[in-house]
Amino acid sequence: MRDSLRIAVSSPNPSASQRLIDAAGFLALEWAAPFAEVVMADYGDIVISSEVRAIGGILRIPADESKRLSEASIGLVVETPLELIEDGEGNWDIDPELSNWSLLRAVLRAESFSPSTDEGAAISRFVRARLDPGEEKERLLATADLWAKEVIDMAIKDIATLNPNRIRSWLTEQAAELERTTSIHQILRSRYDDDIRRVISQ
Repeated sequence: MRDSLRIAVSSPNPSASQRLIDAAGFLALEWAAPFAEVVMADYGDIVISSEVRAIGGILRIPADESKRLSEASIGLVVETPLELIEDGEGNWDIDPELSNWSLLRAVLRAESFSPSTDEGAAISRFVRARLDPGEEKERLLATADLWAKEVIDMAIKDIATLNPNRIRSWLTEQAAELERTTSIHQILRSRYDDDIRRVISQ
């Protein structure tokens, strides 16, 4: 979208745990708002600090993020299994200079996480849920989705109040994109049906 909504995820707290929560919030928002530009930055139409409710957003990590996580592994030299311990300031017993994506990779490799803060407690719940999939995993995901939708609703309401023409422009562009997608689907479906008929007639 040419003039898309820009949602920036940023936090005044640079601790490892908060930065991991920010990465989770980024992934939750990216999934919930494909029409928006979601960035980790200090400026945007709305700037938010991710909350512990967003931790389940990590479950939204797409397959094509493997490149980012692969690059993150360069900075993460600790061998598995990882048993992460958080101190009272939200930092972990690994290199504090690691990127957000390296921290995410560490959590995805962790077998345990010993928390000391509210953010750490959320990360610990995620690690346990990842290792023992069940209803808790679904709850974390649902909570993250709800948090993301609340953020998006707030952003759209704020923009609509300040600049309603911008919202109308977004809706028009989205309608046009939906029409283009529908047309492409119809063409592909027609070709698929033709191919099936040819195979059957042989």
